[in-house]
Amino acid sequence: MREPAESTPSHGKSRVPARMQRWKRPNVWLGAIIPSLLLIFALRGYSLVLLEIIPLLRSRSPAIACGYAVVVHIALFLTGYSYFAVFFQRRESPRRKEPPVEVQEKRVIFACDDQGESIRCYRDSCGGAWQSLRTRHCADCATCRPNFDHHCAFVSNCIGQDTMKPFFTFLVWAAVLLSVALVPFVPLEFRSMREVVRTTWDTAELEERWWSRRLSWAGGPVWHYAGGLLLGYRLYQKTAHERPLLVPDVTTRTFTQDGITYAYDVPLYPSLAVPHLGTLAVVFFALFITLIALAMIFVIVRNTRLGTSAIQIERTRLWRSQDGVKPVYDARVALWVPLDAERQAGQGAVVYVEPDTPLFDLGPSENWRRVMGEKWWQWFVPWVPSRASDLHDLNPRVIDTLRERARKKR
Repeated sequence: MREPAESTPSHGKSRVPARMQRWKRPNVWLGAIIPSLLLIFALRGYSLVLLEIIPLLRSRSPAIACGYAVVVHIALFLTGYSYFAVFFQRRESPRRKEPPVEVQEKRVIFACDDQGESIRCYRDSCGGAWQSLRTRHCADCATCRPNFDHHCAFVSNCIGQDTMKPFFTFLVWAAVLLSVALVPFVPLEFRSMREVVRTTWDTAELEERWWSRRLSWAGGPVWHYAGGLLLGYRLYQKTAHERPLLVPDVTTRTFTQDGITYAYDVPLYPSLAVPHLGTLAVVFFALFITLIALAMIFVIVRNTRLGTSAIQIERTRLWRSQDGVKPVYDARVALWVPLDAERQAGQGAVVYVEPDTPLFDLGPSENWRRVMGEKWWQWFVPWVPSRASDLHDLNPRVIDTLRERARKKR
C-alpha cells in the first residue's frame, strides 16, 4: 500500500475562476448538435414507419401490422419519456450549500480535506456548496452532480443520481424500438442495395467517376466500396422511372389538360419502391444507434452490479498505470472515519482510500436494486427513482477496515 500523500488533489477548497469558456469543450457543442441530429432522425424514421411500413404490412397481414404498430408506439413513448427525463434535468448550481448535521458533527464517513473538514466546491456558480463522496463537478454543465458517472453528449446532460435510471431505460427502450422497427426495413433495404449494385457497379459512368480514380482508395477498402454504393444510388435515381418498382403497389392518379384526362401510376410507398439514399441513411443510423445502446447497456449493468461508476473505473486505471513509478496524479480520496461503531462526534481520523476500494459494493443484487428498483418491472420504467446514498450505502467490510486504519493513526 502506498504511503499517504500530503494532500489529495482530487478535492480541496481552492477557488477556481468563475464560469470557464464552456463552449470550447467538445461535450458542450456536441451536446447541442447530437440531440438535433437525433430529432431529425426520429422524425424521418417515424414518418417512414407510420406512412409506409405500417400501411405496407397492413396490406399483407393486418394482424402483424397491428402488433408491429402497438410495440413500436409503446417503445417510442417510453424511449421519448426516458430521453426527456434526462435531457431536461436541471443544470442549476446545487441548492444545498451546507452538509447534513451528521457530517458537520463528524458522526459518519465522508469525503474531507487533509484537516478532516468537509469538501466544498467553488468552481463556476457552486458558491462553496458541499460535495458528498460521489459528487463531482462537471465542467461541461458548470455545476456539481451527485453520484456523477459521466457527461453524455447524446442527452446533453450528466449521468448521475437523478439521471442514471432514466438514462438506462432510454437505452433499453431505444434498443427495443429500433430492433423492432428495423425488422421490415432490413430485407427491403438489402434488396435495394443488391439492385443498385447489380445495375450500376459495372457501368462505364461509375467506372469513370469512381472506380478508376485514386481518390476512391484514399480511405481503404471500406471507403472504396461505400463510395461506390453511394454514387450507385445517385446513378440509379436517374433511371429509376425506367425500372420496375421493388415494391409494386401503386395507385392511379389523374389530371386534366386541354379537356383531356390523363391517368398515371405512382408508387404507394415511394421510399420503399425505389432505392433512396435517405432510407439507406435512416437504416444505417438506426443500426449504429442500436449497437451503441447495447454497448452502453452492458457497461451500465456491469458497473451497477459492481457498485462502481465510469469515472471511478477511469481513476482506478490511471492509478494502477502509475504503479511502481513516481505518481503524477494521486487518485486517492481522503475520508473522515469515526473511530467507534456509535460514531461519537469528533473522534476519528483522516484515511486515504485508493480508487479501487469497493466503498459502495453491497453485493451485485443489492447494488442493482438500489439504483434500478426493487421489483423487476421497475427496472424498465423511468419514473421510479434510485435510492442510492453516499452516506448510508457503504460496504460494511470496508467500513471495518477503514476504522481499523483510523485507530492506528490516532
